[in-house]
Amino acid sequence: MQRAIKRNSGLYAYLLSTKVLENGTEQDIAKAREQYWRDYKANWRRNKRKTEKSFTISFTGNELSVLSTTAKKHKKSVSALIKASCLAYIQKQYVVPDVYAVNSVRELLTMNYMSLKSAFDNLNVPYQVGIELLNRMSELEANVTTQLYNPKSLDDLVIEAINKEPEYKERLLQLLQNL
Repeated sequence: MQRAIKRNSGLYAYLLSTKVLENGTEQDIAKAREQYWRDYKANWRRNKRKTEKSFTISFTGNELSVLSTTAKKHKKSVSALIKASCLAYIQKQYVVPDVYAVNSVRELLTMNYMSLKSAFDNLNVPYQVGIELLNRMSELEANVTTQLYNPKSLDDLVIEAINKEPEYKERLLQLLQNL
């Protein structure tokens, strides 16, 4: 037994326009339904191709294995990982391995900020101390968010470390020569 057709649907309008509901058999109606959905999907694909471009690429077994493992770690499909990685590479950004964990950290930071703000608003904390704590919490939230979504590159970290401690340069050069 087939499902009833909703009277306000495109399928119903199509079946009425073909007059299969009035004159057709169950088989004619079934064929008309199939044709409607075939046409509907083809039209949908055509419209989608107008607004989006898709690519087909091939991977060896080893490459697919690496992609699949990485996609699982990032909690994404292989396609979503490829797209995110490609765009992140072009924009020199970082693909966040676990968006839910990052959002959880951000949520905890926000909750701490709100707790501090509540204590400040209720006069449980002296004014100057409250302002300082709120400013530090805002800075911490901004820094953590930046580091989680766009961490510094290895090059930047090395340069920053050498600028802070110039003797690291010699140690790093010795280490590289020993390799």
